[in-house]
Amino acid sequence: MDNFLQAAAEFAGVLIPTLTAIVLIYLAVFLRKLTQIVGSLNPTIKETEKTVSLVNTSIEKAQAPLDTVVKVSHSVDDFSDKASDTLSKATESAKTFVNKNMETVKNTGSKLKRPDEVIENGK
Repeated sequence: MDNFLQAAAEFAGVLIPTLTAIVLIYLAVFLRKLTQIVGSLNPTIKETEKTVSLVNTSIEKAQAPLDTVVKVSHSVDDFSDKASDTLSKATESAKTFVNKNMETVKNTGSKLKRPDEVIENGK
């Protein structure tokens, strides 16, 4: 067992530095590729920046008509509210007028003779 542990220690003494060197080489290659990718993103980001500025300009151009639509919408809402208020006030006034004058209409109607009575009295 002692010989096995010594052989494993010698093997590990050779293997660990070799594996460390291989890992460092792969890490260097990975970092190089990563810097190339980041370097290629810079022009893409600049092109995206141009696109975003064009979109921003288009949005600013579209803002004026949208503001006009909002103003017209508010005007229509105001007109609708005023018309509704006027109609409800007119309805209330008509209701009040009819209620106040209902007695007069009843009295006038009761004073008038029905056409049947007029014909019978005319004989």
